[in-house]
Amino acid sequence: MNAIKIFKDTEDGKYNTVKGYEVSTILEEFQSKFPVSTPLHPSIPIIEGSDISKIYILALGKNPRSEHLLHSYMHYLTMRNPPPPTNVITPYEAHCTSILGPHNPYILKTYTTYLLPNDPPLALSIMKSHIHEASSPSPVILQDLASHPSIPYPEKVSLCNLSIEKLTKTNAPNKDLIECYLTLSSVHLSSPLPSGLSLARSTLTSGSLLETSGSWCALSLKKLSRTSFASNELADLCSQMDVETHPTSVLFKTWARMESENGNYERAFKILEEARNVWEGDGSVLVEEGRVWERMGNGTEAKKRYRESLEVEGSTEAMIRMAKFARGRKKTVRWYEAALREDGEDGTVYNSYGSYLSRLGEFEKAREMFRMGAEKGKTGVESVYHGWGRMELRAGRWEEAKRLFKEGLNTKGKSYKSDFLSHSLGMVLLNEHEISEARKIFYEGLDRNGGVHAQGANSRLLLGAALCEVRLGKDGKARELFERSVEEDKRHAHAWQAWGVLEVKAGNYREARELFEVGIKNCKNHPALWQALARMEANLGNVREARKLYKVGFYNCRKSVSLIVDAAGLEMKEGNFKKGRKLLEKALGLDGKEGRVWCGLIRASMHEGSCDIVEGSVDNIGGFGCADAASIRLLEKGLAAVGEEGEILLRTKDKEGGGAIKAEYAEKIRAKLAAKEGGKDDSPAPTSAAASGDQDEFPDDRPSEAKFGGLRGRVELLKLAGEIYSRAGRWDRARASFERALELDPNCAPLYHSYAQLEAILFNLEGLNRLNKRAEEIFSKASPGKFSFKLGHQGYGTATPLPSQVQRVRQRFGEDVQFTDILLEGSASGTMELLEFPTDE
Repeated sequence: MNAIKIFKDTEDGKYNTVKGYEVSTILEEFQSKFPVSTPLHPSIPIIEGSDISKIYILALGKNPRSEHLLHSYMHYLTMRNPPPPTNVITPYEAHCTSILGPHNPYILKTYTTYLLPNDPPLALSIMKSHIHEASSPSPVILQDLASHPSIPYPEKVSLCNLSIEKLTKTNAPNKDLIECYLTLSSVHLSSPLPSGLSLARSTLTSGSLLETSGSWCALSLKKLSRTSFASNELADLCSQMDVETHPTSVLFKTWARMESENGNYERAFKILEEARNVWEGDGSVLVEEGRVWERMGNGTEAKKRYRESLEVEGSTEAMIRMAKFARGRKKTVRWYEAALREDGEDGTVYNSYGSYLSRLGEFEKAREMFRMGAEKGKTGVESVYHGWGRMELRAGRWEEAKRLFKEGLNTKGKSYKSDFLSHSLGMVLLNEHEISEARKIFYEGLDRNGGVHAQGANSRLLLGAALCEVRLGKDGKARELFERSVEEDKRHAHAWQAWGVLEVKAGNYREARELFEVGIKNCKNHPALWQALARMEANLGNVREARKLYKVGFYNCRKSVSLIVDAAGLEMKEGNFKKGRKLLEKALGLDGKEGRVWCGLIRASMHEGSCDIVEGSVDNIGGFGCADAASIRLLEKGLAAVGEEGEILLRTKDKEGGGAIKAEYAEKIRAKLAAKEGGKDDSPAPTSAAASGDQDEFPDDRPSEAKFGGLRGRVELLKLAGEIYSRAGRWDRARASFERALELDPNCAPLYHSYAQLEAILFNLEGLNRLNKRAEEIFSKASPGKFSFKLGHQGYGTATPLPSQVQRVRQRFGEDVQFTDILLEGSASGTMELLEFPTDE
């Protein structure tokens, strides 16, 4: 069998020679050592021109009744492209059955899999006969039968129950029973009945009661309910399970992942070492070990583990990880192409490959890759539609993004894995002020899995529904949904942040502070929570406290540009423009393509500038002082860095005149950015996937950035460009900047205000009317609700009791860690010079 494996690799083009020997030499030596001693049965087919077929014939001549050889050759024949015709395979199947018996599961499974696309009625008849006639039906056959679309749901359920009944009576291994329970739960999940979800849960609950193997059903039940095992639960399951009945190490990997996420790296490594000792041929254990090293920031060790896993077995996940570590485009593409050859039906490969191309700015190639994934993918297709839609959002193609999210939902609408598609579609509709439609999408997603109060309801869908209620002015209902969201996922930072912001805008500062602090206790590496709390303190006049929060926040979120930009804004607001500029320069070093950093630098330059107005002087727009030559040059440099200079030139009549960005300068900027993106094979490798900007796995809703930074920052920079060009009298360029910004984000209200000021200065009544119509079309759908930001001190620092909802979540999720301990940890760190602030006067 080892020789057969070598020949299979050779035929697949993986090797030209094996350990220095030509393939023909190996075959000759094998023939000389193992001469055929028994005449072959005439029904055993021989494939002309196939070395693998020749070696199978030699092996079967020596061992004509070997179950392993007979099945292996059957599998090889049926998996050829194209496979032999039925009149060749059927006699061979009859020969195997005469030797191995009528209900051999391996032969039966391979034969029926071959028949399904060629003769479905015959395949179904054979499978049903097996389940009815065999004393212990094979669960493998049951899986094929249950997944076939032409069989009615009631018949599938009946056959699954019959298999469970027979296996129970014959005291079959629990492993076989577990597989039947898992198959039956899948049948219920795919049923058209509203009760399908509850029936699936009850089926898995029954399976989880079986000794030794019940952990598989327990794991599936947790996944179905979207609830997590506690670490001690996984420890108990892993210690009690019979490893002989568990073909994979998934429980050990889940346990190790949980420990590593909690920072218990040594414990995670010990768990994975135990798994490696039990499942020596399971390369996924090494992949999980590599993920732990990545979390620790050790990319070198992570790559070693991924390579070791590929020596054990082919794995698209390991190949995707290696692609993220690869130096330069050529090597990256080679890894992705290898992953596609390994499994051309894995949607996650197409999604990762397409996302990589979009980061390079090759959007057409990325679209083609996503399109191939949607057509060819059989697993992970939801991630393809989600990644494709997110890319179109960053490109400003909102309608196309909505179409893709909807198409993804229609493709996989009954799967709980499609929740993130519902979330993304709902958020797009919410941003477009389609409140009722967004609310409908969020609640439909929740109802698909049991409703708002079901155990395991999706936290992100609950948050989306809460935001819709806020926009409709139903703050009480929103608070209930916020509470449910953090109950389902206490580490969902955006839920804590949004709930806290609601209380801030309602003037309930004490409650907001509690929510932000509890959120930080549970996810202290999330910058938005630190940012929201610091902003609130700054707005309340607590500047010293805000500075401290920005400092400690950056200590916990080292890669957060937004925290530094916010901190710089605070300093400039306090009059410390030089300090603000220094902070922004630090942010620029972290991400030179982030538009918000350039906006901050330009504003600082305008306040420090000479106020020599370029090309004329106009009234102040947007509340800024003046536009000097240095600020204009800085603006043009920023537009080049975020990739928008070409768009403005295309929209501007005087492409060559006064102060236009020189083509060679823009080309230099683009070349520099392309080199940083890995366009050259000798570019330095990142120390970890996280350091290279790549995110962990799909479907989390954390999209990778497009080539030229985030959409929000680009829109903000274009808005500022329109205001500065307006003051400088460059009307065409100002209008081009506003138009491009509206193309990227047509739902940004401040854009319409600034654009309208430009048209008013030019007395362009026709342009004003057009702009008003556009704004009415967008914002007539919005419902203002009660969301008005007012700064006061009601509820701040008072002794009034907290609302019951805030009290409940604080007691459940915020009592084990003191917020002051987190502040002290950050303040005491020796790395705090990374974000220094002036002392208060």
